[in-house]
Amino acid sequence: MATLCLQSTSGGIFESDRTSVSIVLEENSHARVTTAAATVVHRMEKDIAQQKVFIEAGPGSFFEYAPGPLIMFPMANLRSSLELKVDPSATVIFCDSFIAHNPNHNGETFTSLRTDVCVRNLQGEVLVRDRAFVTGETYESKTLGITGKYKAQATLMVITQQVSADALVTHLRAGLVAMEALYVGVSTLPSNAGVWIRMLGKDGACLKQALDLAWILVREFMVDALQLAALD
Repeated sequence: MATLCLQSTSGGIFESDRTSVSIVLEENSHARVTTAAATVVHRMEKDIAQQKVFIEAGPGSFFEYAPGPLIMFPMANLRSSLELKVDPSATVIFCDSFIAHNPNHNGETFTSLRTDVCVRNLQGEVLVRDRAFVTGETYESKTLGITGKYKAQATLMVITQQVSADALVTHLRAGLVAMEALYVGVSTLPSNAGVWIRMLGKDGACLKQALDLAWILVREFMVDALQLAALD
């Protein structure tokens, strides 16, 4: 399938930036969109930055949205949203992840990160909504039950009605259990919308390995299941 790599010449996300991406998958189209590397979110003294992604997946389409992680620099303040409209016969796999970094090692941290993921059917009805808000202070506190010892986190969602969500959950749990330095949960989504994974990793490298493995496990399962369905 076609693969598109999004690149920015600006060197990251800066104060007062307002960025948006709109992607429409036509009937039976297959595509993957990724980024060249992680995206640095820079220091912001007075204003915030916002990024919005809109994806519409038409009948029979298969789409993967796999951007690199956000790297939250000291005093970075970002609002990020992803809205997905999906046909019941489409499959969409997407992830978002972040890690904080202070190149000066002077104790500063990012201001806040707010994310909002909304999945709707083509009639506009909400199937899944996931909102998160974290401050740098909370992130650096290493509070048990919130972040603890982990420094990087990610969410991966598989929006599909083409395979058994329960079977995919079992497959993912078995494949991810051996990953060291990783805390992971896998469960089904509401509205029979699919499956999601939430990950905490000790660092960005660990998280990338885990996301790559999760992606491989999902792809293998989906390909096998869809091939068997086609034979039936």
